[in-house]
Amino acid sequence: MANYEIWIRTFNDRLYHAKSLKESCYHCFAKHAKLINTKDKSRLYSERFVFGLQSLLCQSEQTPYILILEDDMLFSKDARQRVESAIESGYPLMWYSIPSKQALDSAIKITEPVYLLKNFKRFHYSGAILVKRDLLKDYVTEYLLDCTSYEYRNFDITFSSYIKRTLGGIFLTPKTFATNPSIPSAIASSDFEVEGRVDVSCGIDPLFEFESAFEST
Repeated sequence: MANYEIWIRTFNDRLYHAKSLKESCYHCFAKHAKLINTKDKSRLYSERFVFGLQSLLCQSEQTPYILILEDDMLFSKDARQRVESAIESGYPLMWYSIPSKQALDSAIKITEPVYLLKNFKRFHYSGAILVKRDLLKDYVTEYLLDCTSYEYRNFDITFSSYIKRTLGGIFLTPKTFATNPSIPSAIASSDFEVEGRVDVSCGIDPLFEFESAFEST
């Protein structure tokens, strides 16, 4: 069995969704997911989340991979198979949350169902990411040392930029995870603008088959 953990990003107002996703993760992946709660809504949510990542990296079991999910994720019935296949293939990172069809059109298809995106400026939408622990640890260390000098401190922007710089591009797999359309966006419901983000909701997860998403009951 592939050795990895599942961490779910959430905050107080969305704990109900996070706990529901945690239960679904157990039924689909046979894993007890852990929650990273950034507490109240705040402009500092990314900084709080990275501190949460650091805490779990120090405290949790030392699995080689971590699957990081937003609290509003759906997944396909073969999501477990796809995640474990990526691990067995040795990918350092797999970005499952696809912000738009344009991202796939601009990427190189490596194999079914993996793409490699090299040319991008800022990559938005970090709903579902599989990453090697050591790679995540190096990113967290750099973020905590340098974040005060960043133009944007958002996790999705800073992490994707770090991956582009260190790996040369982002590995993508569509049709595996998607934002649950029945759950309001945490960004859209915020009373402050998230720096560096654009509205990509209309094109998110363009190939995901919502009618056949995994159901835990």
